[in-house]
Amino acid sequence: PYLITSQVEYARCNESVFEAELGAENFVDVPPAVQKFHRQDAPPVWSGLVEVERGASLFAKIIATMFGFPQTGSDVPLAVTVDRMLDRAGQPQERWTRSFDGVQMSSVLCCAQGGALIERFTPLSFVLDIRSNEQGIAMPVAGWRLGFLGLPRFLAPRSDTREYQDEQGRFRFDARLSLPLIGLLAHYRGRLMSEKSWI
Repeated sequence: PYLITSQVEYARCNESVFEAELGAENFVDVPPAVQKFHRQDAPPVWSGLVEVERGASLFAKIIATMFGFPQTGSDVPLAVTVDRMLDRAGQPQERWTRSFDGVQMSSVLCCAQGGALIERFTPLSFVLDIRSNEQGIAMPVAGWRLGFLGLPRFLAPRSDTREYQDEQGRFRFDARLSLPLIGLLAHYRGRLMSEKSWI
């Protein structure tokens, strides 16, 4: 018998998928704190405190738990690690690991054709219609898939998610996720600083 082995190799990438998708000419227009968050040249760890609200219905609680959303709470500790690499096609991608007081939620973001990003929470993938201006970056959901199977858009989750800079020049985010017929899944918002900024 023949011994067959396989190996997948990933190369490090210093370019943010957001900068790659928006283009340098658009990315420079977003607030400095948002640029700094996305332009780290090494796997950074950002931390802060967030306010979390979870949906009250049974279905919302089940789905939120499946995705790893934390329980409702105030001043919940959050750590975010972004690891950048190239996929097998040579395109930039990022693995985001979010730890809400020890409860982890992970996803992979990669560039898509037509000015969008794909965020994968295996086996589901979400098409994000990234938009930017001098106020920050917004990420509405434009479609979703189960594996390679496209799912009805009218049933897709609604994402009111944005990244921006506050009056003190700090990076802030506000993410509200909901589903048709079910309502709110989770709403979390807060600020993040790199570990170096706390020193």
